[in-house]
Amino acid sequence: MFHYTAETTASVQNAIAALETSLKEEQFGVLWRFNLREKLKEKGFDFEREYVVLEVCNPAEANRVISENVLAGYFLPCKIVVYE
Repeated sequence: MFHYTAETTASVQNAIAALETSLKEEQFGVLWRFNLREKLKEKGFDFEREYVVLEVCNPAEANRVISENVLAGYFLPCKIVVYE
């Protein structure tokens, strides 16, 4: 299984805010927030659903994993997707 899915009745923005709080508690930081819907619209495509990709990282864990296996870099930073 490559994913863990949780459902919520919160809006996308409220779900992201809650995630960011939880991530900070676990010593993860959000490195990048990519709004796919906005990017697709910018490129001339209509994508109606909210779809945001968060790239997150815990520096201590990233260092540990990369030290053990340099190929783990293919999976870093970790991604969390929030969508409607």
